[in-house]
Amino acid sequence: MDSNFQDLLKQSVPNRFMNLSPFQFEEFLCQLFKDSGYEAEVTKKTGDFGADLLLRKDGKKIAVQVKRYDQGNLVGVKDLNQVLGAMKYYSCETSMVITTTEFTTPAKELARTTNVELWGWEKLYENIKKVYFNGSDIYEYFQKTEAQKGVNDNKIELEVEKVLEKQEVYNTTDREERITATVIHLKIKNCTDNKFFLKIDKPLVIDVLGNQINSFSFLTGSFNCGEVYPYTSIPVIACFYEWQIPKANLIKKIILIYDLIPVEEIMKNIEEYEPKDGEFHHEKIIDMPYMW
Repeated sequence: MDSNFQDLLKQSVPNRFMNLSPFQFEEFLCQLFKDSGYEAEVTKKTGDFGADLLLRKDGKKIAVQVKRYDQGNLVGVKDLNQVLGAMKYYSCETSMVITTTEFTTPAKELARTTNVELWGWEKLYENIKKVYFNGSDIYEYFQKTEAQKGVNDNKIELEVEKVLEKQEVYNTTDREERITATVIHLKIKNCTDNKFFLKIDKPLVIDVLGNQINSFSFLTGSFNCGEVYPYTSIPVIACFYEWQIPKANLIKKIILIYDLIPVEEIMKNIEEYEPKDGEFHHEKIIDMPYMW
């Protein structure tokens, strides 16, 4: 699946394809059927005689009527009559009606008596999940794939373990005062055969409105600087003011900036060390689309 098609799915599926024109939606469905093993073609934009797609599989020709409707606008008997006429015109054995909403009761009854296959939103989404998301929900699928794509490299892995809301923590400016925070637990793993020195900045978050929010403190027990042994994991626990991130599902991205230094260089004067290209100021980004 290329990046452009991924972007189309991310933008269109949650909106039930209302961001696309009717013809663009027909083209998407054409691709969906091709990726499902059908021969598929879109008919012309006007004068289609009631069929928007023509499918072929296992020796059968299928006429498909497509209705990209707003929620609450149901497909009725008139729409089914169109595809029944198209089935005869195009010499098809069977027919289908696909919609982004659902069907009226009379339309369902007509479909039952005429053997028209109906795909309402739920059935359409199930087929999209099966073909493109390995059967997963769109948010679960992209949470996993984006995290894998965005946070792994040859040296370290970064993953989110949990996000805890309404946690009481000490104020960094007044150790007697406790404040309410959202606490993000991250895990960093050294994926190499080598020991290295790692120094990390406090993580920052981009929320769903595009605001950048910096952590005000590491939690006690969090790693922030030191040696990391081969194939070991370390915790990074960052606190954010609750008034800035009241809910975990407001988090769109988590960004971690860190410096990676070969441990043998620490034996030298670190102030005099001249980093090689790519050694300092790495950045890891985790996209979190509706993860929580």
